Amino acid sequence: MKKIVLILLLVVYSCGSTDTSSLNDSDPPSNITIYDLSAKLNASTWKITFFSNNGIEETNLYSSYVFKFNKSQQDYNLDSGIIDVIYQTNNYKGNWSVYEKIISYNPTLDTVEFGYFVNLSLVSPNDILKINGEWQSVLETNTKIELKKEYNGEIISRLFFEKN
Repeated sequence: MKKIVLILLLVVYSCGSTDTSSLNDSDPPSNITIYDLSAKLNASTWKITFFSNNGIEETNLYSSYVFKFNKSQQDYNLDSGIIDVIYQTNNYKGNWSVYEKIISYNPTLDTVEFGYFVNLSLVSPNDILKINGEWQSVLETNTKIELKKEYNGEIISRLFFEKN
C-alpha cells in the first residue's frame, strides 16, 4: 500500500503546473497566435516604414513599395500564402509564411522560449531581396508589425510594416 501511495505522489508531483517565472518580454504574448499574425497580414496592404540591414538604415529604398499578403487557397492553411509586391506599375510575387518555433532552451532550468516568425521569399527586384528570410515578430498591433533578425543574440536587421 505504501508503494502505491508513493507512486501516486510522484505522479501528481511530476504533473504539477508549468513554471512561467522565466518568461521574458521576448516571449509572444499569450493572447496572440500565429493565426492572429497571419490574419493581420491578410487584412490590408502594408508599406515598409523602417528597414535597417546590418546597422545601415535603408528605409528610403522601400518607400514606394506596397505589400499584399494573400492567404493560401486552402482555408485551413491561413498561416502562409502568396505575397504581391507592387512597385510603381510593376507587380512581383513571392511566398510568405508565419510559424512558431523555439528560440532558446535552458536545460538546467528546463525552460523553453518560443517566438513567432514571418518568412519572406521574394525573387525580384534586387532591392527587395534584402528583406528575404526569417524575421522574428517583436511587436504586433492592428496597424503595425515590427520584425527583427538576430545573429548570435545580436539584432542585425529590423523591418517595420504599417498598414497602407
